Amino acid sequence: MKGLEVASFGHPIDVISNKEIELPIMSSTDVSVELIASPINPSDILQIQGLYPTRKVLPSVFGSEGIAKISKIGDEVNHLNVGDTILLPLGVNTWQETLVVASKRLFPLPEYDQFQLAMIGINPPTAYAMLTEFVNLESGDWLVQNAANSAVGRYIITLAGKMGFKTVNIVRRESLITELKDLGADIVVVDGPNVLNQVKKEIGDGKIKLALDAVSGKATNDLATLLSYKGVIVSYGALSLESIQLNMGLLMSKAITLHTFWLVHWLRETSMEKIQSTYSNLITMIAQGELRAKIDQTFPLEKYQDAFLLAMKEGRNGKVLFTGPGYKE
Repeated sequence: MKGLEVASFGHPIDVISNKEIELPIMSSTDVSVELIASPINPSDILQIQGLYPTRKVLPSVFGSEGIAKISKIGDEVNHLNVGDTILLPLGVNTWQETLVVASKRLFPLPEYDQFQLAMIGINPPTAYAMLTEFVNLESGDWLVQNAANSAVGRYIITLAGKMGFKTVNIVRRESLITELKDLGADIVVVDGPNVLNQVKKEIGDGKIKLALDAVSGKATNDLATLLSYKGVIVSYGALSLESIQLNMGLLMSKAITLHTFWLVHWLRETSMEKIQSTYSNLITMIAQGELRAKIDQTFPLEKYQDAFLLAMKEGRNGKVLFTGPGYKE
């Protein structure tokens, strides 16, 4: 069985190899599964580069989410069947042909779009939780986000629209304006020296209660400038690779609250009932075609070099995913 193993931290092209991986011994409560699909997320690339808040012990297979098809079940597993498609638990090192995983929290997925389901583990619940956990937004309320063209950003636009919230979306390319408005964005502006004045002009008397920050650095302070009194910033990424910058006078005068969000903590601290309900709702939206992420291209695991070249390319046209032996066209 082969998998993508990282030997040392660095550029993915330089440190990954497609090699034979030894599987753990399967217990009576485990299942053996064949990978169907798994995306390359920005956080995966940061982990491989050694720039993520936590580091794996190397050598290790990487990959943080995906779906797989059950090929074998343990003797004590009675809620799953061979042939079921399951959502892989987060962080089980998904970029390998076959995995052995504990069955306790697994559940069968409906037979919907395989690639969309493979991307449901991290970004959709992140978007949903940030929209619902920090501010009691009501229909017609405004929120602002940067990196609006990211996968999370696009999910935020769609989910916010379904909840009746209005979105201000900051992007880096003018070519994205029409595309994101077609997705449901209310306002889309290109980042630049005049972006704050442009947003204020477009929202008029509107008050922005929530800001979602994926960039960090100076961008965090720009979002704070746009917030109304007692507004809330939720920081969930640092695409700039810089620390958060916030003017203390601005923070105090507006009584702004800063939160951070990491899905790992949300999953750890949230009841299983609420987690399952959240995923169930998201899966239903995917099945109905209401929640989708753009896909640029898919690659088999052995084409990992081509996959990472595209995944790290500026201006690519959607997500990049790996496919495994469980994938059937």
